[in-house]
Amino acid sequence: MTSLFFLEQKCHYYASQLIPYAMKQSSEGAQMFTQDALLLERIFSPTIFTDFAKHQKSAFFSKIVSSEAYREKFDTQFSVGKAFDQAFSLLAQPGTRNEYIYKNTIAEKILLGRHSLNTAVLVQEMRALRSKADTVIFNGTSTAYEIKSDRDSLARLPIQVEDYRKVFAKVIVVADAKHLTTLEKILPADVGILELNKKLSLSTIRQAEQSLSTLEKPAILDALKLSELQMMLNELGCEKPTVPNTRQRRVYTEILSEFPVEQLHASMVKTVRSSRSQASMSSYLSQLPQSLYAAALRSHPSATQKNHILKAIQTPLYEAVSWS
Repeated sequence: MTSLFFLEQKCHYYASQLIPYAMKQSSEGAQMFTQDALLLERIFSPTIFTDFAKHQKSAFFSKIVSSEAYREKFDTQFSVGKAFDQAFSLLAQPGTRNEYIYKNTIAEKILLGRHSLNTAVLVQEMRALRSKADTVIFNGTSTAYEIKSDRDSLARLPIQVEDYRKVFAKVIVVADAKHLTTLEKILPADVGILELNKKLSLSTIRQAEQSLSTLEKPAILDALKLSELQMMLNELGCEKPTVPNTRQRRVYTEILSEFPVEQLHASMVKTVRSSRSQASMSSYLSQLPQSLYAAALRSHPSATQKNHILKAIQTPLYEAVSWS
């Protein structure tokens, strides 16, 4: 209930900022207005995936696809999975793209297209000092991806990039074409730029360069879970000290801070690839629509929950519209 309330409040905020501006026309020529797009965006919310994992259905999903704005967009002969693909296609039109479209494209084109779940990990919304990186991929190094859609302001970007460069070896801004000229002027030379083009491909505007010189020990250690600091102690050959729970993070951080920052970064990458491994997700992802890759990678469902989710997305839409 708390998550749903938060999502509703967030949507009300965005609506207050964007209404009454209309979205650009879709390929069908129909005008998609902001408030309708905001409703459709929520089809990819964690709330629906949680419902699927627990109950094999979601009343919230049913509400969206049955809404007056979208009921004609979804053929009731679709499966639920096909309905997700259709929703993704609608939201992927230039002018309507939200953060999820970008995250899913990064997951599909970079994590699964260039890397492997056996050797790489994708983390969403990873904290870095005052900021949260939209997506971070850990493979042989760490790369933070900051998304700037055509709806986004660049006002906070200098602060975000400054924070990311203290934690991650590479930083890339993935942006709409409207931002490219400004980005090339304001970003440090080592920060990469990718454009999400009209065909949903990622075009390299500027290559990212690895920059270990900007890393800072406190920032790296602050970004990690307590259990990951413990793993780093072991990986670096340090004996785990016996201290009260309330002092563990402080003491572990003090010990780890004795190592060179380059060594800490390498240990962080190795640790996160192990602690947040997604290798077991490979078979599961292969059974999902491509539009759900980013949604699926937000969590680590149990085998039972995976089966529940797969059954939900295989449900015919004419049954799903009656979920309650």
